[in-house]
Amino acid sequence: MKKGDELNAGAVEYVRGMPVVKIFNAPIVGFRSLYENIIGYRDMVYAYSMSCRISYVSFQWLLNIFIVLPIFLAAFKVAGGADPRLWSIKVLFFTLFMGIFFSNMMKIMYVFMYIYQANSAVDNLENLFTEMEEKSIDFGSLKEMKNHCIEFKNVDFSYDKNTKILSDFSLKLEENKVYALVGASGSGKSTIGKLISGLYPVDKGQILIGGEKIKNYDKNFLMDNIGI
Repeated sequence: MKKGDELNAGAVEYVRGMPVVKIFNAPIVGFRSLYENIIGYRDMVYAYSMSCRISYVSFQWLLNIFIVLPIFLAAFKVAGGADPRLWSIKVLFFTLFMGIFFSNMMKIMYVFMYIYQANSAVDNLENLFTEMEEKSIDFGSLKEMKNHCIEFKNVDFSYDKNTKILSDFSLKLEENKVYALVGASGSGKSTIGKLISGLYPVDKGQILIGGEKIKNYDKNFLMDNIGI
């Protein structure tokens, strides 16, 4: 499940980065992480499959023995004078029964797998909502902007404890001007836009719009005035 999540995240990042590759003629080697995720997922699936081979093959052998055994039993009984038609019906019935038994056993095993996947998905969603609540901003009630200048003052930000995206970052954007943020994939361009929108609280420093801290504004007012 973890490897699958990493693979999905790598694929999304790859697709999102396609415009960067096309516009700036960037080398595709910049998306090596997707290739590594694919290889990692392949190795994990192969290792998991090989770890199940003894139990799965044993199950197949056991099932096939139960299917073949009645044939020898029927031959023995018929040789002893039993009704061949009756034992032919018994063998046919048992063979069909074991086929249905095998099919339903496989369904039961898949049900357990789907239950595990569903529980994992629900846990991920609950953790996501919990994380969003922990990182939410307590907005104010201000519904007016003196101007539309945007300023970052010594801002630190990280999505998690291990990876810092912005460190002591300062920037001032004057109103009525157009700016371009240019940088490598993962350098923090999108993060800056998200922080201006008030989607995440900063670890340190301040973000001001119109001379006021973002958290002083009413949330709906801020969302109505910022597009990303």
